[in-house]
Amino acid sequence: MNVELKRMGVAALVLVLAACGSAAPVTPLVTATTSPEEMATAFYQTLQAPSATLPATAAGPTETLGALPTTGTQGATQAAAGTAQPGATATPTRAATLKGPVKPPVGGDGCILQAEFVEDITVPDDTTFKPNEGFKKTWELKNIGTCTWDTKYELFYYPGGDPMEGPESVKLTEAIEPGDTVRLTVPLRAPSAPGTYFSYWMLRDSYGVQFGTEACGCVPFWAKIIVSTGATPTP
Repeated sequence: MNVELKRMGVAALVLVLAACGSAAPVTPLVTATTSPEEMATAFYQTLQAPSATLPATAAGPTETLGALPTTGTQGATQAAAGTAQPGATATPTRAATLKGPVKPPVGGDGCILQAEFVEDITVPDDTTFKPNEGFKKTWELKNIGTCTWDTKYELFYYPGGDPMEGPESVKLTEAIEPGDTVRLTVPLRAPSAPGTYFSYWMLRDSYGVQFGTEACGCVPFWAKIIVSTGATPTP
């Protein structure tokens, strides 16, 4: 009898372990191949999540973010494809629809956090580098929110692309009033394998509230480079 009970216990344990092993893994918010529209939508939903008391069918106005031109840099539309794997050459495009009230995040001080991409000062999209070549990326951004970005604000690497050996975050060195522009720079390094790469970046206030561009204030800006073994080193 004892032997039979032991056998039954082992069999039950095997069934439990098998059930656990077959459970679907939890999908993270951001993956290594997440596209900007998916990141924007996911990030937007964390900011604008509807109240549990609202009907499931309730929906506010929507914002459709248009496609990126096939030439030029990021542009005012701030649109791009997801992180390309080595060797990928897909043209960046985005056509995301963000559901619900379209508004940027509110900072810890109760003001509006929102940036506008102005231009790439250095390293425009599709600049070519040799493997492991170092460079500095500079963006010009405009503060179109109502918060003053003081020196407690940070530029930080936003997961979903390639960090390119850049810093996790960089503090702002001056206060940026609403309506003012600022140039932000990070040192980066090209990956070792040939291919097309994106490195995504956003801002956050002293309370840790993250923000970026577009009407939702939820779209990251980026460095997009091409790594080629035949590239001429950038001066």
